[in-house]
This record gives sequence, structure tokens and C-alpha cells, in this order.
Amino acid sequence: MASDRIALLLAGGVAALITATPATFAQTAANVPDAHGFFWYITPPPPPRLVPIPPPPTPVVQVIAKPPKKAPPPVVVVKEGPAVLSAKWLRINMPKYLARALDNPTPKNVAAYYYLQKVMFDRAQNFADEASYVTKFTASLNQNNFIPMGNGTNNAVLNLIRQSKNKVIRMLSKKVGIWFFFKSDCPYCKLELPLVNQLVRTYGLSAVYISMNGKRLAKIPRDQIVMVDHGQAKRLGLVETPAVVMVWPPNNFVVLAQGMTTVQGLETEMEKAAAYMDLVPQHMLDQLNPYRRGVMTPRELNAIGRDRSMSPTAISSYVNHQTLRNLSNYSGSAPYTVSPDAEGTSK
Repeated sequence: MASDRIALLLAGGVAALITATPATFAQTAANVPDAHGFFWYITPPPPPRLVPIPPPPTPVVQVIAKPPKKAPPPVVVVKEGPAVLSAKWLRINMPKYLARALDNPTPKNVAAYYYLQKVMFDRAQNFADEASYVTKFTASLNQNNFIPMGNGTNNAVLNLIRQSKNKVIRMLSKKVGIWFFFKSDCPYCKLELPLVNQLVRTYGLSAVYISMNGKRLAKIPRDQIVMVDHGQAKRLGLVETPAVVMVWPPNNFVVLAQGMTTVQGLETEMEKAAAYMDLVPQHMLDQLNPYRRGVMTPRELNAIGRDRSMSPTAISSYVNHQTLRNLSNYSGSAPYTVSPDAEGTSK
């Protein structure tokens, strides 16, 4: 009986299950946990659909273009140069103008060059006009203060120079002598001999006539000494005849001439030797060369070169002072004396 009851219950449950609606089933399943038992199969719901999340938008950077800068105005580089028509400008540009006129001698090009030439001449004339005043009224620049420049006065100065020359050589004649080297067959020796004789007689010089070939010249005075060369010419470095040598004790000599020369030439060389060898007093030498009055010495000229910062005014003052001082201290004959303190004036 019991078994029948169980069978009846199973059959009723099956029928109820068959007739039950899905909603009823769902409600029952929902309200009764684990209502279907361990072996009840339920299809799981499908997984949720994955919707891709779009990446965040790339931020747009808005570039605001700057207005273009205005280009700066072109810089005009003006090269520094000399002022137009200045002396420096003319020195640079006149060759260019001349070349242009030579290459293309049109009236315009030729006239352009000659206009520049006129400018140069005008500048030279302006300079010459001013120079005539400056050199006349500035004591240290007036050449007439150094030595007279007029025709009459210049002749007087030349006469004084000749007198001074005679004094110097006469003083030398007491200290020096003359050796005259010759050959008897030398035509120039025969022409030079009378000039040497004149020099000896005029100043009372002692002379020795030395023959290079052992023979005598006809016009040698009988009272003069004639010797044969024994190597003197070689030791003196002589290479030709006639030759005139000035000698003085103990063993000094100066070759005055080799080959023909004049009496005046021999006198001049004797004066030079006397000055170089300090054979006569300085005041006598100054009288021989008045053109050195006011001339600055090399030492005075070089002294100013050590100061490279001297202004043109300082240079002019220095030259003026030294020149006037030399004029005053010159021991030779002077037309007149100028004080070294005189500044001189221009117009």
C-alpha cells in the first residue's frame, strides 16, 4: 500500500511538472534555493557582451601662428674713408680717374681727371702761399737765418768759405805730408803732377814722390824727394796711378785720390780727412761748412723718436727749440745771432 502511495505521488508530481508554466517554474526556482537538487541542469546565461571602450580622444593642440616679424631695414654700411678732395682722397682716386680716362678717353672722363688735377694744383698753391709766410716769419724755418740766400751775400759767404779752407789746409801742412805715387809711362800721372806741385807750393806741404817702376817724371822739382816703391802702394791698398795719399805720424794715412783729380778736389778731401780725424779745431771746421748752421744732430733727431705719444704741437716746439739753440751755439761765421728763446711767428 505504501508503495502504491509513493507511485501515485510520483505520477502527480510529474504531471504537475509537465503542466507548470515557465513562469511558475521560474518563480519556484527563484523562491526555493537549490530547489532542483544536485542533479538539476540549468543552462547558464550568456556572458555579458563586452563593449569596447573607445580610447579618450587625443587632445587637439591648437597652434596659434605668430604674425611674421617684419624684416629689419637693410643696414647700409658706410666705409670710413678720407674726405672727398682731401690730399689722401686725391692720392687714392687720381690714378683711378686717370686709368678710366686712358681706357675710355671720352670728354667726360678726361674732364673728370683734369678737374681733380686742378684741385691738386689749387691745394699745392694754397700750401705754397702759406709756406712763404710761415718760413719767412719763423726764425727756425727761415733759411736765410742759416746762410744768406741772396746773390750778392751768397758770393760773400763763398769767399769766406775759401778763406777758411786756406786756413785749415795751412794748419794741416804743419802736421801732415803728401805721398804721390806715379809711373813714368803713365799719361795721367804726367797730367796730375803739375796739380800736385801746385798744391804743395800753395800750402807749403811736405811731399814725397814715389815711382812705381823706378823711373822719374821730368817735371818733378829737383828739390823734392823721389823714391822707388818698396811695397808701400800694396800696403796702402792702391790699385792704380796716379794716387795721392795724406800721411801723418806715427803711421796714419788717408788715400785722397786714385786716378786724376783737381786741386780743389784734393783740398776738399784733405778737409774731410781733417774733420774725420780731428786734426783741426772744431770752430775752424764750422767755418768750412756754414750750411750746417742750425742742423739738428743725429742724436737730437733720434731723441724725440723714443716718445711715440708726442703731439704735433710738441714735435714742432722741440724742433724749433733745438734749431734755434744750434744756430746760437754754432761756432762758425754767422750772419747774425738768433736767440733760442725766440718762438717765431706766422702771419
